[in-house]
Amino acid sequence: MTADSLRGRTALVTGGSRGIGAAISIALAEAGPAVAINYRERTHEANKLAEDLRKAGVRVTTVQADVSPAEVVSKMVDSAKSELGTIGILINAGIAITRGMTIFPKPTSIEFGEEAGTQIDRRGVAP
Repeated sequence: MTADSLRGRTALVTGGSRGIGAAISIALAEAGPAVAINYRERTHEANKLAEDLRKAGVRVTTVQADVSPAEVVSKMVDSAKSELGTIGILINAGIAITRGMTIFPKPTSIEFGEEAGTQIDRRGVAP
């Protein structure tokens, strides 16, 4: 991405306050869109990143939400939209699949749905 290549757009980054999610939030911000940073906990980290981005001239908001329940995700999106406008870019950095997993898991759609907040047919998961 080049600087300003995404100017005028809005991005939502789940898990966007630390680690890879924070790096993605920063890279997106450098390309020009407004950025909604989702975080589950660690409010201080999310607010610090948002403050740093604001100082650099980025339109940014933070949205606290656990992205696993669908109804919570809907509220998160509504909150981000009310602050920054229509979301045109979604980066999902906020998923960790951990429960009962092995190196090459074969989760059922229900197991995956509970972990990822999304239902997926087993055919969509690599063997």
